[in-house]
Amino acid sequence: MLPPAGLAVTLPQGEISVNSAEVDELMKLPGVGPVLAEAIVSERQQNGLFYYPEDLLNVRGIGEKTLEKLLPYVNFQ
Repeated sequence: MLPPAGLAVTLPQGEISVNSAEVDELMKLPGVGPVLAEAIVSERQQNGLFYYPEDLLNVRGIGEKTLEKLLPYVNFQ
């Protein structure tokens, strides 16, 4: 889903890319263990890249609070 034309979107610029990181790298994120890391990879493989932080809410096990904890550490490149 793309933002409306002319709308500036600021995305997180953390060190770990949720669009390319594998399970072992995702497990370095706060609150992410092997099950959640695998769920992130699985969601990405089944439904494509994450474009916005809210896209991570589609991952089973990630809610609003978990998303807030992850944002300083992830990017969407």
